[in-house]
Amino acid sequence: MVPRPTKSTPIRQPFSRKLLYYRNTIRACLSTAISFMVYGTDYRPNEIPCRNPRTLATPALRARQFTTTCPPTFAQDAAVAALQDTARDRDRSAKNSPERRVTALELLAQQDVLHTSNDGGAFYLYLTYPKRLGSADDLALRLLEQEHVALVPGTAFDPTGNGDRSLRVSYASSLDDVREGLSRLIRLAAMVAWPVRNSHPRGGDLLSNEYSRAVAEAIWASDVKRVGYIPSVTVAPVIHELVALDGGSDGVSPRVTPLSREEEAVGVMGAVSLGGDLAAVVMQDNGFGNALTALTTFSLSYHLPLLIFANTRGSLGEYNSMIHSISAPVPRVLEATNLPYVELDRRSAPEDWRAVVEEAAVHAVMTFRPVIVLAAFWNTDGEVA
Repeated sequence: MVPRPTKSTPIRQPFSRKLLYYRNTIRACLSTAISFMVYGTDYRPNEIPCRNPRTLATPALRARQFTTTCPPTFAQDAAVAALQDTARDRDRSAKNSPERRVTALELLAQQDVLHTSNDGGAFYLYLTYPKRLGSADDLALRLLEQEHVALVPGTAFDPTGNGDRSLRVSYASSLDDVREGLSRLIRLAAMVAWPVRNSHPRGGDLLSNEYSRAVAEAIWASDVKRVGYIPSVTVAPVIHELVALDGGSDGVSPRVTPLSREEEAVGVMGAVSLGGDLAAVVMQDNGFGNALTALTTFSLSYHLPLLIFANTRGSLGEYNSMIHSISAPVPRVLEATNLPYVELDRRSAPEDWRAVVEEAAVHAVMTFRPVIVLAAFWNTDGEVA
C-alpha cells in the first residue's frame, strides 16, 4: 500500500526544464491570485515557495499585471450605467474621437524622434523610437516624474524585447489634454534623444529638434535678408529649418547660400550689410580661425552689423579628440579681438534660444558690428559626423 504523502515526505517527480517552467508559471499565477483574493493588496514574494525566485519573476509579473488591471465591481457597474444612461455624451465623444486622432498625428508629424502610423487602435497610437532614448519603462517613468504625463510602455504588449523601444499613447481625452500631453512627450523625447539620427519627414538624413527650429525662426524673425553658411553636418539641422521656413526644398532656397569658407561668408554677407540690410552666417566655432581676419579688418572696421550663429564643438559627448584644443579657446579669442558674443547650451529652453538670437540681431543692428551666438545644442558622437 502506497503511504499517503505528508509535509515530511514530499512527492518528487522528475521534470524537464520546459515542464519546470510551466509548473512555476502556474504556481506563480495561482499564488498571486490567492494573494489578491486574501489580502487585496500587492504581490507578496514570500508566498511563492521556490528554490530560485528569479525564475518566477517574469510569470509572476505577467499574472500580476492582468490581475491588477481587471476592472473592479464598482467600475463594471459604472460602465453599465455609462452605456445605458449617457448615450448623448457617448455619441459626442465618439464624434470627437477622429478630431483628437488627427490632432495627435499632426503634432507627431512635426518632430523626428517618435514614429507612428495611421493604422492602429480605436483610441490610442503605438509609437516607436530609436535606441538612443533608452528602455520604454525608463522613458515612461521619466515622463511621469518630469512631465506628469502617464502612458504605457511597449514592454506591456511585447515582453520578448521588441516592445522595449515603443510606447502606447491614448488620445481618449479632451482635445486640449491631447495637445498638452503630446507636447510634453515630444519635448522630453527631443531632449533625451539628443542627437537623434533619422530621416526628416521633409527630406534628408538630418538631425532636427526644437532648438534648430527655434534658431531658424529667430533668424527670419529678425528681418535677416540673406543667410550664408559653411556646410557641416553639425549645423545641417539649422540650415534645413532655414530653407524650409524660406519656402525652399531639397536644401535649396533663394535666401540661403552655401559658401566654401568662413572668411568668404563674412565678405559676401558683409556686402548685404553694405546695402543697408542685415545678414547672418551659420558656421562651426572651429571656423573662427579662418574668419578672424575678415571680421576684424572688414566687419569691425567698416561698422557692419552681422549676426553669426556658431555651433560649438568639443562639448560633452564630442567624438573628435582633436577638436577640443581648437574650440576651447574660441571665447577668449573673441574677447581679445573685441568681438561680442553670447553663449547658449541645453540648460536653456528652445524659447530662450529664440529670444537670445533675436536680441543678438537687434544688438548687431544697434551697435553696427558683428554679434556672435555660440551654441552647444547636441553632441557629435561619431554616429552623425
